[in-house]
Amino acid sequence: MGGFYLPGLLLWASQFSLALVALALLLCLTGSYTVMIVLRRAVVLHGARRLSWLLALCMCFGADVWATHFIAMLAFNPGLPVYYNAVRTALSILAAVVGALPAFALLLWRPAVRFVWGWAGLLLGGAIGAMHFIGMSAMDLRGSFGYSPAAVVASLAYGVVAVSLAMRAMQKAGAAGAVQAGMLLAAAICGLHFIAMAGLRISPGTVWSTALFVTGTDKSDLAVAVACVSLLLLVTSLISATTDSKLVERQLEARRLWHLS
Repeated sequence: MGGFYLPGLLLWASQFSLALVALALLLCLTGSYTVMIVLRRAVVLHGARRLSWLLALCMCFGADVWATHFIAMLAFNPGLPVYYNAVRTALSILAAVVGALPAFALLLWRPAVRFVWGWAGLLLGGAIGAMHFIGMSAMDLRGSFGYSPAAVVASLAYGVVAVSLAMRAMQKAGAAGAVQAGMLLAAAICGLHFIAMAGLRISPGTVWSTALFVTGTDKSDLAVAVACVSLLLLVTSLISATTDSKLVERQLEARRLWHLS
């Protein structure tokens, strides 16, 4: 397939708006830390409460991964007009949320499984990869595009390893463990995205690559809107997990004092 390939760092970096990349990174760090806090909250719960927090956890993970990807894609400027297929974009969000479900369920209900952090990392890395490549298929431009097979394999392998390390770091007690795990998860999400993007090949043409597309919205405005909505969801989840944990601690302390009286 003819076209151009983005192998060089300087050439590759010139394809992106650094301001929007920075916004994506900030959102990813916030979202990844939130995922770890919500995961820690879900671990200590049982029954229906754990199930409800599992669903919230998957939503946070999906919002984190998808919003990071989408803003980073809005930062991408290949020199051609790029729009996005709404249906495939929605499917990419679903892939992240649904793909996270078995991984977090394994961590919550089967924590004693040997190398559980590795199995969870494999599933979560796969979910991030599925979201990325389904999201990439939503790109609509005049021409066609494909990937370097080596970049695809490298991005997926990197994502799985980095997420596995994040899940292992979660086993460390205290705030330091959550921060380290959050940073590793953010590194997994961003690393998978940009390694895969480094292997993107685009061939300019005259035919739109897909039929449905979103138009009429400035990239910066859309990126800020996505970031605001995602941050609202993530910060709300972070506050809920923190306050719920403190409320339970106070209830337990009140019961202890009542029994002592």
